[in-house]
Amino acid sequence: TFESLGYAEHQDYSLVQQQTGSEEDGSDSRARLETGGGGHRGVNKPLVRINVYKTHRQTIQYVSPADSKYISQGELLVIDEAAAIPLPVVKSLLGTGQHITLMSSTVQGYEGTGRALSLKLIAELRKQQKGSRNDPNGKHLTELSLETPIRYASGDGLEAWLGRLLCLDATSPPTLRNLDGLPMPEQCELYLVNRDTLFSYHKASEVFLRNMQSLFVSSHYKNSPNDLLLMSDAPKHHVFALLPPLSKSQGRLPEVLVSIQVCAEGRLSRSAQSQALRRGEMRPSGDMIPWTLGQQYPDSSFGSLAGVRVVRVACHPSLQRKGYATEALKQLEAFLEGKMAGAADDDEESSSDEEESGDEEPAADSEEATANKTAALHTERIAPKKSVAPLLSKLSDVESLFPGGVDYLGTSFGLTLQLFNFWHKSGLVPLYVRQTANEITGECSAIMVRNCSQGGDDWLRKLSVDFNGRGGLLSSPHYHRGVPGYKPSAAIGLCASNFR
Repeated sequence: TFESLGYAEHQDYSLVQQQTGSEEDGSDSRARLETGGGGHRGVNKPLVRINVYKTHRQTIQYVSPADSKYISQGELLVIDEAAAIPLPVVKSLLGTGQHITLMSSTVQGYEGTGRALSLKLIAELRKQQKGSRNDPNGKHLTELSLETPIRYASGDGLEAWLGRLLCLDATSPPTLRNLDGLPMPEQCELYLVNRDTLFSYHKASEVFLRNMQSLFVSSHYKNSPNDLLLMSDAPKHHVFALLPPLSKSQGRLPEVLVSIQVCAEGRLSRSAQSQALRRGEMRPSGDMIPWTLGQQYPDSSFGSLAGVRVVRVACHPSLQRKGYATEALKQLEAFLEGKMAGAADDDEESSSDEEESGDEEPAADSEEATANKTAALHTERIAPKKSVAPLLSKLSDVESLFPGGVDYLGTSFGLTLQLFNFWHKSGLVPLYVRQTANEITGECSAIMVRNCSQGGDDWLRKLSVDFNGRGGLLSSPHYHRGVPGYKPSAAIGLCASNFR
């Protein structure tokens, strides 16, 4: 602290707090200089600047990760919890100026944010350092690890139990046994994972769960125990796994190549939508895509459609960009479109036809079924299960996973050219791009949708034409603000992604 250095507040340094509703640039016109003691400072107002002037003027300034252009003149850059920031943003911070950079990140425990930083960024920095050892002006990497627990004593049994319970130690995917002899993506098969068996505490299920969780942790920049909770017992969530060909003589667990977590959405009744609008709830919990697109396209009946949103998709690090994740999505789309036996009830009319006829009973049935599942969770006896169902089920054997069929497959993600190309390659078209960048990631959220209904795709064609018509006009402000994911190539791809 400054006190330990012999610095006195107001005499040697001063603190600047952000005003309510102001920008986080710390300028004197937008932030208030506190001159009183600690009791006079504003409550819940973040500190954005420290001005030091004991011997000469120095400034310690908070800068949002999205404002990397403001740090080019700095001498020292400190990035706390760097793993919670997307890698492209961290790379832009490192590449700005010749300053010294200190990065810290919690990578283990329930406060950890994932291993993306150490698996990707640190590995890349190590390669760069090898090539610049003889360059006196090159940057050099120094790594330090702190292993002392923060919340517990060293070797505390409670911390070890909590780590096993929440799979906090599942940080690195297991090495594939025969990487050179893996089958082609087309030879692999997507299976539905029985979540009751997955979380039954069976020895084999525990290994399979940790393998799946390690893929999610290594592929996503931010993870929390809440993600595991959703995957375990959220009534509308389901988990799939892409596996190599299985044989009955195989005496070991199959290797998980791709993991997919999805969530059922939609089938919103007219009364539910109107009541939410009257209460001013523009974005109620759940049903992200229907509520968001319902605001963007008020005249459409999109909310009444039944959809499936891809929450997370993770591919083994050794197999990325080799077509395995695309193949997994391809088989998932075929399952939702009813091209596999038992995938959906084709005898049911599409929800779009039901909305036109004014019949809202299917939505009520869906809500009642969800309520019954939720009630069962409160009465379930928590104890090890003696007999469990098979862990994996072929999609051709799955019946009525989504009663009434599915009208669309959708996803929401932070817009980057790489992710856009991945989803567009799987047949999804963009329908929404948020006009303000996310405060944490600095990226604009995008929604892409693919038709899965057998009753026609006129509804998607109309929405796609509407989006393409205004996409160019809505993209221009992002260039001037320097949104990381909004490169010209990404914007051109959005506008040129004609409906297929």
